[in-house]
Amino acid sequence: MEIGYLEAGYAPDVLARKHGDYPTLFRNLFAGEDETIRFTPYRLQDGEFPPSVESADAYLICGSDNSVYENLPWMLQTQAFIRQLHESKRKLIGICFGHQLIAQALGGCVGQAPTGWGMGIKRIEVTQRRAWMIPELDAIHLGHSHRDQAVRLPPEAEVVGGNDHCPAGVVTVGDHILTFQGHPEYPRAYSGDILDLYDARVEGGLPVEVKRQAQDSLEMEPDNAVVARWLVNFLRH
Repeated sequence: MEIGYLEAGYAPDVLARKHGDYPTLFRNLFAGEDETIRFTPYRLQDGEFPPSVESADAYLICGSDNSVYENLPWMLQTQAFIRQLHESKRKLIGICFGHQLIAQALGGCVGQAPTGWGMGIKRIEVTQRRAWMIPELDAIHLGHSHRDQAVRLPPEAEVVGGNDHCPAGVVTVGDHILTFQGHPEYPRAYSGDILDLYDARVEGGLPVEVKRQAQDSLEMEPDNAVVARWLVNFLRH
């Protein structure tokens, strides 16, 4: 299977040198479950887009330092492509920024979360079962690093997982779109390092309680392998 990797953003240099860039993190995530999956990258910010929806078997949109509501030209072009994928029912996965961009492209709304920053490893309750959720879990834990959220979902979207901080944590549209606000590609150490990076970048640092809870959460191991299996099941289902 060939996945068109829609690269919406790039890992900070200091983290890429230590952990690998985003494409490497995603390749590592999927390789543990299905070594036959190949990635074809498209650097969206540089104007690289697939020639058509048929250029790959499925697509994945990764995270980004940008906010969806900036509505930069490459974002608008990506949203148009998302709508084409939706119309053709081509499989599409969105992670963090990708999750939000898909929501906006299909009629939802994205903004800064009223609950504030989401950092560290967070528990996401499974609220609706899907056939691809094998192995079955009542909840999953994933690394998070975001302040924006999908605050209104598209009409066709369904929430299948979430929590008090981010109610729309895992979303589906039909049987062909699956999105996560969290990062299944983040190893636990990456979640810790990006927490430190954001704390240094944000003026005055992250809120004290946000940082404390995030640091405490790093004692948990994220369920990346389970979510990788879910993603492969979803793509093959």
